[in-house]
Amino acid sequence: MNIEKIFSFRSLIILILISLFSYSSYWLIISNMLKNNLVNQLSQNNSIIYKNIKISGFPTHIQTNISELKILNSKTFLPMIDTKNIKLSMHPFDMSKIALSSNSLLIEINKDDLIFKVNLNQILSLISFSKENLVNINTAIDNVKINTSSIFLGNVNQVHIKLNETSPNEFILNMTVNSARLEPLNYKEISVKAEGSIRLDNKKLNGKVDLLIKDRVSNEDIFNLPLDIKHNQVIILFMNVFDLNDLLTFF
Repeated sequence: MNIEKIFSFRSLIILILISLFSYSSYWLIISNMLKNNLVNQLSQNNSIIYKNIKISGFPTHIQTNISELKILNSKTFLPMIDTKNIKLSMHPFDMSKIALSSNSLLIEINKDDLIFKVNLNQILSLISFSKENLVNINTAIDNVKINTSSIFLGNVNQVHIKLNETSPNEFILNMTVNSARLEPLNYKEISVKAEGSIRLDNKKLNGKVDLLIKDRVSNEDIFNLPLDIKHNQVIILFMNVFDLNDLLTFF
């Protein structure tokens, strides 16, 4: 009887070791495949540079850590988007969902020789793919600071952005900003809501978005305006207020 128990225990240990070895091998194979695929994808875009890519997260998930990632302006080759570290995480057995996170990300926008700096802090984004290969993007940003080289323009808190793909390259946009204080509005505390539909085709963005800005104290509407996006140009009341071409060059 004791011999049977010993053999039974030994068989259990062997089974556990085989399972651990099999899972470890699977994790290593999948994580290296994902890393190599990412490296190949990034190497095809001259506007994207980075220091290194490392894999971590064993055994619960696969996490790809990209350090010192920069996306360059294709015209000036100066950094347009810059982050010290960005993490891509997924479950080893479910690749239909990818989580992206970063503690901070800097976006520099040059408009009429004036450089705007947008600092995003504590970013978390979940990208999911359906059976029809449609994409849903859910992003939360804790804080955004906007300034030029010499002027602080405002502070934005608790941004939530949803993009739901309804058909290839066509999206429904929902965005909310819980609170913001902006210099053009004399630092009134406001909330922002934007809803609409957009289409991205051959690096050209088109769509219509309704923008609602409210005073958080009185809850009164400050602005309720439609935004038109035509060939990467954001238009308000027939005025071209923003050019998205630079931001879309790296796609």
